[in-house]
Amino acid sequence: MCAEGIANFPETVTALGVKLDGQGKVILAAPHGIKDVIHLEVRPTPLFLSTNKLREVYEERVRKKDWVATWKMLEIFHS
Repeated sequence: MCAEGIANFPETVTALGVKLDGQGKVILAAPHGIKDVIHLEVRPTPLFLSTNKLREVYEERVRKKDWVATWKMLEIFHS
């Protein structure tokens, strides 16, 4: 699992990876932590705050995904 790649996902809550190691133990990669997942908060990763174009990509993705329609308690943070 490549934590560097995961770190560049658009949202902190999607920047997670899970795998099993050789002994069957769960390995979690969460380069931006898990606080946003636990608190049901969607916000852009630092990369997607770095340019106007990437901010637009984040905003469009959040709009298209419409996660709030499924998870009513979700809070979306806009760039």
